[in-house]
Amino acid sequence: MELASRGEIDAALGEFDALLVNDPEYTAAYHMSAQTLATAGRTADAIERLKAGIGCASAPAINTP
Repeated sequence: MELASRGEIDAALGEFDALLVNDPEYTAAYHMSAQTLATAGRTADAIERLKAGIGCASAPAINTP
């Protein structure tokens, strides 16, 4: 979020994408990246990111014993 707060939107989104590649169950990354997209005026992308996060949160955990 620090990158986004400094106006480095593309860099921030790249970091969120990397987080989600490494940990696709990290729901906070979906929320924070959606906030960043919305701030950048990319509302449709933000909505899609939120939907993906909701899907992730609704899915059964992959790494449960």
